[in-house]
Amino acid sequence: MNTPSTRKRRIAAPIVLVIAIGALLARVPFAIAERASHYANMKPITDVYGFIQNHYYQDIDYEALQNGMINGLIEALDDPYTEFIPTEAIGDFDKYVRGNFVGIGASVNTQDNWLHIVSPLDDSPAYHAGVEADDLIITVDGLSTFQLNTNEIISRLSGEPGSVVTVTIEREGTAEDRPRAAIKPSVPAESHIIHTYDIDENIITKTFADRDEARKWLDTFLEAGKLHEEADEPEILAAPAPEPGHIRFDLPIKRQRIITSTVKGIHREGDQWIFMIDPARKIGYVRVSQFTQGTVPELTRACKQLIEDGLKGLILDLRFNGGGSLDAAIKMSDLFLDDGLIVSQKGRTTSEEHAYARNSGTLPDFPMVVVVNGASASASEIVSGALADNDRAIILGERSFGKGLVQSLYSLPNGIGQLKITEQNYYLPSGRSIQRHDDSAQWGVDPTPGFYVPMTDDNTRDMLRRRREEEVIRNELPEVCCWDDPEWILTELIDPQLSAAVLAIRNQIETGDWIPSGNEQPEGAIERAALRVEQQRLERLLRELERSQRRIDTLASATGDPADQDVTDLFPDDTELTDGSLTISDADGNEITTLRITGETLERWLMDAPVEPITDEDDDADNESDTASTSTDPTSTDSADTE
Repeated sequence: MNTPSTRKRRIAAPIVLVIAIGALLARVPFAIAERASHYANMKPITDVYGFIQNHYYQDIDYEALQNGMINGLIEALDDPYTEFIPTEAIGDFDKYVRGNFVGIGASVNTQDNWLHIVSPLDDSPAYHAGVEADDLIITVDGLSTFQLNTNEIISRLSGEPGSVVTVTIEREGTAEDRPRAAIKPSVPAESHIIHTYDIDENIITKTFADRDEARKWLDTFLEAGKLHEEADEPEILAAPAPEPGHIRFDLPIKRQRIITSTVKGIHREGDQWIFMIDPARKIGYVRVSQFTQGTVPELTRACKQLIEDGLKGLILDLRFNGGGSLDAAIKMSDLFLDDGLIVSQKGRTTSEEHAYARNSGTLPDFPMVVVVNGASASASEIVSGALADNDRAIILGERSFGKGLVQSLYSLPNGIGQLKITEQNYYLPSGRSIQRHDDSAQWGVDPTPGFYVPMTDDNTRDMLRRRREEEVIRNELPEVCCWDDPEWILTELIDPQLSAAVLAIRNQIETGDWIPSGNEQPEGAIERAALRVEQQRLERLLRELERSQRRIDTLASATGDPADQDVTDLFPDDTELTDGSLTISDADGNEITTLRITGETLERWLMDAPVEPITDEDDDADNESDTASTSTDPTSTDSADTE
């Protein structure tokens, strides 16, 4: 038998459900109306599209038109982080964001017009095949790389996992310096190269031993009308023979999926990073270059190895790390925190989200310094801010960049590409947004008081050059002195911020206190530095304007036309505008509003606005029009009243 209370409970649920459905139904018409309003905003775009489709006088590139409309919508947001990624660019985007791609695995640049190997990547097909730093790639599958665009060469080195690409390599040395898999080179020592585009926009590369043979092929190609209409007639390039003391050989390499390493140590031994910067005091050093899906597993392995070796303090270097995956930043923070808020996110169309640390999987508690600078952004700032706000680490270096926005990635229908769109702001555990706006006086993550260590441009340049030397994998290790001597290391690496971080950890280990190893950040120092950057940017723009003006004067002198014939002058240049007023009237002369002028640059902003000076002739024409309108019907009281 039901009691009154249980009966009430059973009745209450349907009542609540009916109320909820009623509220939902009440909202539906408004939601539909709002959506209809949004789609109505798009109708002018479809109208323009229709007119172009039906009336434009030339053939239309519909894909370019589509991409232009998409990019136009995005540009109107004035957000540098929201972008459309066409299908053909998704591979490169994934390579950056996810840190994996298919290829041979090497860091490259150009040298002497050839593709130059800076270093093979860790555990890569290139490394295992015997590719070495400073090798030159002469051909890829028989196609010359001489003076060829680097991106085009990289696309040729890419392919399906398990497929084989054969490269011709030039290397300093003798036949004994060839890898075991090397074979006879497939191209002549000296060759003549043609790079061009055919009518289908395919890049064509031809290699000839004889220049006359190259000329004959090119003439036939041109006479057949196969050259793309927008391409210049190609040159016949003379590719040089190997330098004296160099050898060439072909090397087959099996392509594999490459997982880019984003976790680095203090120096390499072979293809392995060493993470202990002070072996005697057991101080570890880990540098994270980017946040990808593989970053946290890599970092976990490095930290566990350090812990097995007796780790007593850790330096986490996030300088020049522009960010990456939000999920990786949360997981990295969680690695060092056993509880507490890591980050919160808020957006216009999304509910507030919070990410908290969990005790499971947290590393032991050891002294920790996070090093940041003005190029540490986004995910780097989430980690440094979370560790600082939760009192897990001190921050050393300089104020970070100030990017507090979260982007999400969506695949667009019909496979046309992806949209990376800013959805949320993120906030540090303290509740502070670190986003840097044009009107922001404070942004980013600041160093802990007493640990502000600025570096000059020269300091930074020297440090980065020396760091890059340690990133190169070499088969023969250079003879250097003392990687087990921390004092030698710090002198050798010429890195004041790293030296200050090591000193801070040493002091903490020895005394149990964080003794400042830097300076107190001078009041306004960051803002002054940012001010100097903006002043320099303005100076560059002004210099560019001066160059443009000189060019205008030269052309005007050559043509006899006045240099300023199209320049709008709204009022005399010596007019003092600040604290003046600007009155806006409608077409009938009714005053709408009056604005106070707060600076002297008003004319510059009005030049591109749909305004023009009202001349005496305009006033006379308006008066004649008014007179005509009032005298058209002398019996009309409406006209008399209006006048």
